[in-house]
Amino acid sequence: MNRNSFPIVFRRRGSYLVYDTFTDDDAVILPDHTPNVDVEGGGWSEEVGSWAIIGNKAYVDTKVAQSEFAVIDAGEADCTIEVAITMTDDGAAIDHNVGLCFRYSATNDWWIFFFDIGGANADNLILGKYVTGVWTEVDKDAFVWNIGETKIMKIVMEGDDISCYIDDVLITSTTDAHNNTDAKHGLFNNNTITQRWDEFKIS
Repeated sequence: MNRNSFPIVFRRRGSYLVYDTFTDDDAVILPDHTPNVDVEGGGWSEEVGSWAIIGNKAYVDTKVAQSEFAVIDAGEADCTIEVAITMTDDGAAIDHNVGLCFRYSATNDWWIFFFDIGGANADNLILGKYVTGVWTEVDKDAFVWNIGETKIMKIVMEGDDISCYIDDVLITSTTDAHNNTDAKHGLFNNNTITQRWDEFKIS
């Protein structure tokens, strides 16, 4: 067989699968917003909750009685996700969480890495997964994230290996095959409408 019979397409390492500065008019809902780069072209999906743009940042404009998710299909499960989050709410002793979801399959089947702002697990970074409705906390690490501070949350996935960072400092890692072929990743929120996400990247 002629090895040149079929084209082979390579993605340049480090190039974006998704890049979104959330630059848009206030109140535009995420599904109507066009990211700067979206290789798959499917745009954002509000899996749970109502997500929109304000001040060129993403936010939850309507809370629901559970966690909220907005995801986008990157076309690849093995990738790096990162986002800038500015802490704007101390939680007032209520369970408020903000972070990223990844390898999202369904409303009861996903991974999350997040900062717990208030409640029983306040001031912790938590990595966990929901497997057909059963929650498992994989790791929990004490962390200081002051109001007004902006930090870069990043998750690197390669096969079964998952590594989570804040400002390029490794916080936790695990090896787990759950949802290792699911290519939807995005934003995670729980019980707050004050948090903002910016500079979302998947590469």
